[in-house]
Amino acid sequence: MKKIFILIYLCLYCNGILCAQDAKKMVVYDEKQGMNQWHITKMLQDRMGFIWISSWDGLTRFDGYEFVTFKSRPGDDSPLENNRVRDIQLAANGDIYCLVDDRWFLFSQSKGTFINISDAENEKLNKVKTKNRLRHTKQKKVRKTSRKMTDRQGNVWLSTPDSIVKTINYRKPAVPFVLRSSDQARCFFVDRSGNYWVSTQKDKYVSIYNRGNKLLGYLTPTGEISKKYVPFSSAVYAIYQHNDGCIYLGTKPGGLYKLKSRKEDFEVQHISLGNDKANSIYDIKADRVGRLWFATFDGIYCLHQGRVEHVRQTKGWKVRCLHFTQRDILMAATTTGLAVGRLSNKTIGDMKFHLHCREPKRVESLGNSATMDILETADHQIYVSTESAGVDKIMSHDLLADQLEFKHFDKTMGLQCETITAMAPYRKDWIWVVGGYTLMMLNTKTGEVRNYGTGFFHDAYRYSDARPVCLPDGRWLFGLQNGAFCLSESELSKPGTEQRVVFTGISVEHAPMQYAVAHIHSLTLSKEERNLRISFSTLDFSDIEAPCYAFRLHEGDKWIFIGKEHTVTLPDMQPGDYELQVRSANSAGVWTPGIATLRIHVTPKFSETIWAVILYIFLSLATIFTLLYIYLYIRRIKRKQHEVLEAYLALLEDKNGVGQEVTKEREESEQIVSTEEDDQMMKRIMQFVDEHLSDAEIGIVEMAEAAAISRSGLNRKMKKIVGLTPAEFLRETRIKRAQQFLLGTSKGVSEIAYICGFADPKYFGKIFRSMTGVSPTEFRQNGRKADK
Repeated sequence: MKKIFILIYLCLYCNGILCAQDAKKMVVYDEKQGMNQWHITKMLQDRMGFIWISSWDGLTRFDGYEFVTFKSRPGDDSPLENNRVRDIQLAANGDIYCLVDDRWFLFSQSKGTFINISDAENEKLNKVKTKNRLRHTKQKKVRKTSRKMTDRQGNVWLSTPDSIVKTINYRKPAVPFVLRSSDQARCFFVDRSGNYWVSTQKDKYVSIYNRGNKLLGYLTPTGEISKKYVPFSSAVYAIYQHNDGCIYLGTKPGGLYKLKSRKEDFEVQHISLGNDKANSIYDIKADRVGRLWFATFDGIYCLHQGRVEHVRQTKGWKVRCLHFTQRDILMAATTTGLAVGRLSNKTIGDMKFHLHCREPKRVESLGNSATMDILETADHQIYVSTESAGVDKIMSHDLLADQLEFKHFDKTMGLQCETITAMAPYRKDWIWVVGGYTLMMLNTKTGEVRNYGTGFFHDAYRYSDARPVCLPDGRWLFGLQNGAFCLSESELSKPGTEQRVVFTGISVEHAPMQYAVAHIHSLTLSKEERNLRISFSTLDFSDIEAPCYAFRLHEGDKWIFIGKEHTVTLPDMQPGDYELQVRSANSAGVWTPGIATLRIHVTPKFSETIWAVILYIFLSLATIFTLLYIYLYIRRIKRKQHEVLEAYLALLEDKNGVGQEVTKEREESEQIVSTEEDDQMMKRIMQFVDEHLSDAEIGIVEMAEAAAISRSGLNRKMKKIVGLTPAEFLRETRIKRAQQFLLGTSKGVSEIAYICGFADPKYFGKIFRSMTGVSPTEFRQNGRKADK
């Protein structure tokens, strides 16, 4: 019998197929995860899904991420005398009864506090506890029943003297594709006869399987199909079947091999493209006229009618992938950008490409210059995978434009990994996206992303550059760094765990986290509270890998993807109403409908209310009107002062007898002076100035004595009446008198300067220019021209 089992296993091993099996995984929770008391008395799961653990250190809640302990603390007004919780029971309203020594208390989940209960209720709970103890005794379940629990997902929790052990039962959806050794799967290919080929990197072997998944053998360097393991000449990186039925193998660094089918083997022809870099072939494609094109680490090569040609512009380029569009446009994914060029009848060596690279200041440019793969969907959408920026979709209609526009799919759009090694079309509107450590699917219509990680496969995979292929039996084959696996579409169509998001903690203004928040639906922040941190969980204890989350602050807004982070920080929130919504993706990578919603109202400060805006507008208008009034008032005062000044100067001219009569302006000026006292003072000043104008020695002191007033009083009065200080008034009077002499007499400038009280003619010229803008001579000349 033992030999029969060994034989069955070997048959399955040789075929590369193993059936999926149920498995178990044990998770241990100890002090590293936050448990601080190992005298555990009981465990239970409430209606929302939280795990509650009673111990001699209080009541502990577990949400899948964090252990939170509720117990009495100094000054908290708790009725508990100590924290020895010996038993717990679930109340009808979802709260938890806790037995502390010989007294029951009720723990309120909405308040996070312990509450006293009546003696009658306490007695009733004691009777229930006694009844349960008797039943367990009859069934010979001594004490162990309180230390073991099965949650709603079938996970078994068991408390031990130093930890809690959770046993998860699960089924691995992927079927390992058994290779000869744990080598990197480098290339997959399904030929026209339905056979599929698998090549590896280090071992350099090429295995061939038929439609029934039976291993036909290994391809030898001479073209034979050997039942025994025989490595090929070089590691095969690309396989392509031409229209004539010949199969071409691109190897590294062995160059190109052409296989022509015979009855039971192949005729092998080796073709060298040039140097070692040219013989490192990563991809093979054919154009519509049958020419073969090769992506190498020395650029792009072409084989036609037995002749190998090199596209000279691409020399030195490290090309990973080639793609032809329906319009004879050749696209190449290189380590330095996306190359695009049109095929023509000209010499292949002279073909020109435009290399599109990442542009730091243009958002619509390529996300990363290091490109890996190119995929065109059935509706002719073109996607480019990058080395570290996710997937870029070409949005430009003209592929030959100098600048192409790209739409980026990365972690902000839901991709769990941004290192994309390969892509493949799946069903309608879906494509496979293979990341470094995550398998993803992207919906080309809606942009929806599904991530299949450790939580789905229950294994940590590291994917190779091999493009996934659909095998003849409908399963998909994926390459790994240490092997390969098959995945049935039926496993993908199975619904994942139904889960909903629950809020587990809220921190306002960096205060300690408040954990009794699972039942709240709204939150109001005061005027001074603007920073908020919220934690949440799916309460899914069967997932080996943490789920991915997304949130938004308003209904209809774009979802913000935060990956496996289970907290959201909202800093410096503006006043207003928000509706925080959080959703999660289940183990099948599907976003579940169980969305947690929390309405948040941020109370505005008075400065942020509409009344403050109205007040600010009113004050602004009042300030503007006040400033305008002051401006107009000052302007009116200055105009009156100027009129008074001109009137008194005109009066002085009249008294001087220059030939002008007393004008109406002078009469008005006599009326402008507000008081008789001011008028008398100004007349005394004018008389003094008229008598001593030519005296260069007079100053403010003599003018104040003549006006019978102090110097400060004179200065204040004259500023009020004419807007000038006594010195400025005296200088204005002298300049006016000088203007009269310049226009009315033929006296020289120096003589006029002395007559007008200037001791230095040069100083007179300087003052005259500063007040009139021209020199005395120019003023006289301009006056004479005006008279003519």
